[in-house]
Amino acid sequence: MNPELRRYAWLEMGTHRRVAAPAVLLLVFALFASGGDDGSWRERLYGPASVLTFVILFLWGTHQAAESVAEEVRERTWDLQRLSALGPWEMTLGKLLGAPMFAWYAGGLCLATMAFAATALPARVSVGWTVLATVAGAVFVHATALAASLQAVHRESRASRRLGVALLLLPVLLLMWVGPFIDRGGMAKSLSWYGMRFERLPFLAVSIVAFAAWAVFGAYRSFCRELQVRTRPWAWPAFALWLAAWSSGLAPPDIGFG
Repeated sequence: MNPELRRYAWLEMGTHRRVAAPAVLLLVFALFASGGDDGSWRERLYGPASVLTFVILFLWGTHQAAESVAEEVRERTWDLQRLSALGPWEMTLGKLLGAPMFAWYAGGLCLATMAFAATALPARVSVGWTVLATVAGAVFVHATALAASLQAVHRESRASRRLGVALLLLPVLLLMWVGPFIDRGGMAKSLSWYGMRFERLPFLAVSIVAFAAWAVFGAYRSFCRELQVRTRPWAWPAFALWLAAWSSGLAPPDIGFG
């Protein structure tokens, strides 16, 4: 098992946390479910579960991922980790999955409740695509926060580091969370990509998965730099080309100048 994951599992997943999280969430959801007498208690769970999923996974989990390296720097243990036998991928997966481990545990319970409540909504909700978009979006913002914190490791101002990460992630958070749930009337069901029609939610979910993969790879390359592992400078050009190809497909085919 990855040593970093094992260390974070010991630190973050104590017995009292594993028991307290579902107990507290059960009380919260029971409070919302008992708020009416019309028998639609499952529908009333969707809103609170969605908000808690956002707060726990996207806000708290992102903070934990961003602070995983900053905390090591503050405690003066980062240099020891750099000298360890851990490779870039082991360090990336250890920090990315380990630091927000408890957020994934609690947020996963909220996400499961949200998916359960979605089956009782009057409007049809694509539960599978919604869950996929949410999980991939969380991975994306966690990996982006981790890569941004690595970029700021050598800065002296802790406040500027946190502010920079927050400003970087603010529009991403809004896009990744709000995007799958916005209903724009007749235009909400499909979109055109290179002239092909796709349902909006599946297309967005698959796109977020691709962005999440790029973000994880970006965090890996940042760890390569920190661990002084030699790499070739092709990652940024490749990402720029992929982003240009992806975004160009969303442009109207008859767009022009003049």
